[in-house]
Amino acid sequence: MDGMVLDLEAWLPQHPGGATIIPQQGLNRDCTVFFELFHASRESFTYLREFYIGELKPSERSKVPHGDERASDDFMAQLREVSSEFRLRIPSFEDSALQAKAHLGA
Repeated sequence: MDGMVLDLEAWLPQHPGGATIIPQQGLNRDCTVFFELFHASRESFTYLREFYIGELKPSERSKVPHGDERASDDFMAQLREVSSEFRLRIPSFEDSALQAKAHLGA
């Protein structure tokens, strides 16, 4: 979701929607829109930290399959706000160049 890599294997047997729905709809694809559709309560966001294992590289994000629908802007803003507490920050090329200049005193 939104570039996050989540490992949900341990959660599947406990998932209220059943153990098969997540692999059927979200395995190896961007499942952000499904998360928005089926999790009306934002309380579900609190579980993401537990399953979070990393981030896709920005250059890899466009390679992840997704459906035609996109999550709403409001949902994405809320997701990013909550997940910013635990997500890794992947610097962009521009950030890396600026950091290198600062480090080198340029």
